[in-house]
Amino acid sequence: MSQWPRPLPIVPSCVVCGETSTNPHAYRLRWLAYEDRVEARFTAALEHTGYPDRVHGGVISGLLDEAIFWAVAVASGRFPVTRELAVRYHRPLPTGQPVTIVGRKESGTQRSAQGIGEIRDDAGTVYATASGEFVLMPQSWGMEMNRQFRYQPGDLDVLAEK
Repeated sequence: MSQWPRPLPIVPSCVVCGETSTNPHAYRLRWLAYEDRVEARFTAALEHTGYPDRVHGGVISGLLDEAIFWAVAVASGRFPVTRELAVRYHRPLPTGQPVTIVGRKESGTQRSAQGIGEIRDDAGTVYATASGEFVLMPQSWGMEMNRQFRYQPGDLDVLAEK
């Protein structure tokens, strides 16, 4: 059994969890896997805005998509792709507000999985929630993708540990 939490690998080109040396627009989130969820911390800056001082809805949906992606991957041992994502915006998210993004796998079959996500601050205020359906990709595809990830000591290898 794994010790929780476990950091997840970095996908260098990813806009959410990537590295700015590979993708200058990357948000550089570092995801942590827990037994029942994944989490990351994020504080939006000026480049993440839509309206002044408000985080763009597309940024919010991208964060939630990534949270559910990792939650499904950790729980199923396979990498998914998004089939459908529904986002509900509860209130504007101010830039500069530190938040936690959480993803959980809810259910699934051999071919797909459903998950949920939320963005909340330290006081428990929820800014956005999402639910999504994700298609589980063949293990061979996942192994090819996994070779492009950057692992640090202690990172959870989703494919190797399921």
